[in-house]
Amino acid sequence: MLLEKTQRRLCRLLFVLGCVLPTLAVAGMTVGRVRPGFAADLLAAAGERLGVEVACDRLTTPRPGVYALEGVRLLTPSTGDELAHGDRLRLERRDGVWRFSGGTVRLSPRLAEARWLRRLLASDTLAHGELSQLRLSEGDPLQGVVLRLSHTEANGRRLQINSEDGWKFDATDDAGVTRVAVETSAAGLASEWLAATPLRWAAGEGARFAGRVTVESRESNSPSLGTAEGRLVMGSLASPQLNAASGEVRLDSLRWTGERIDHLAGRLDLRNGSVNGRVVWGACQWLATPPRDRLQKLWADPAARNGIPFSQLACEIELGPAGVALAAGCGEIDGRLRPGAVAHAVLEHEGEALLLEPVQRPLPPQRLVQAWFPDHRAELPAEHAAIELMRALPAPSERQEAGR
Repeated sequence: MLLEKTQRRLCRLLFVLGCVLPTLAVAGMTVGRVRPGFAADLLAAAGERLGVEVACDRLTTPRPGVYALEGVRLLTPSTGDELAHGDRLRLERRDGVWRFSGGTVRLSPRLAEARWLRRLLASDTLAHGELSQLRLSEGDPLQGVVLRLSHTEANGRRLQINSEDGWKFDATDDAGVTRVAVETSAAGLASEWLAATPLRWAAGEGARFAGRVTVESRESNSPSLGTAEGRLVMGSLASPQLNAASGEVRLDSLRWTGERIDHLAGRLDLRNGSVNGRVVWGACQWLATPPRDRLQKLWADPAARNGIPFSQLACEIELGPAGVALAAGCGEIDGRLRPGAVAHAVLEHEGEALLLEPVQRPLPPQRLVQAWFPDHRAELPAEHAAIELMRALPAPSERQEAGR
């Protein structure tokens, strides 16, 4: 039997080996992991995966393998513009998967232009976690957001983002083809996120889109393919051609390739504004919209030609290679049907028809450009904006080209 003194020494040794040394080791590891050099290396490695710069105000490790970050920012490498900001984020790697939880994350629309998504899907990272809030604009944030980065059945990659209020983001990358599908909540998506889609042509200040958008792109230089259906609620519109207090576009179908629209079907409905007299003349000239007596009276006033007032500008529209077909939309307002001439109008003021629906349809797509940018001297105006709009419209079919 050991002497009591020897027993006490042995107990002290076991205590040091079993408790103190591991504690010191953990403390040493923690101190080492938050030293500035290590933090910088860790953030640089994360940024390399995403193709952005990563910065944060504070990085600590509550225990080995667990990282707590505060004031996290994703920045563009070239300009330093902020792409995303998170107030707090906690990361832990378990079983080859990064588990995380966070508070409020705010994303910038510039993120839609960055190549971070393809870089992320091309990496071997697996992740799963939750955020309290996700802000895509100044409106109401998405609540209870769940994110998952995983493998697909075809050994590709998949990023899924879902929120409690029904917002869904699903992106996959298989064999060099990236597919993105977004289903918004009822609150919609701010128009700033639509800059890379044809929806930008109709989006005014404060516009929001509620519906579904899909985009497919390849690693090659081939143009991306996209679809959209839903409802674009516009804010106030202000341009040299048109002003409106409010408006809405109902998209039954929209397909595009690159910058060009392939097909569009839906309804345009603008309220309480004015339209430039030259555009009204262009509509009569190029879209074959017969003017009514009330418009003739307004036209007689030289001051009105700069802005002919309207209560409703509305039409059903179908646009494709075969041409553009416009039909009267003023016969319905706020779910109520209206009889008489206004039922056949595309433009009305105070219940009286100003312009009737076109007497010819379909018309060549370029007629929209000619009406919007009327030029007495040339069939197609040479303005930059007119050329850009022409490039966005469907290419005319051979039949339409022959009938021009």
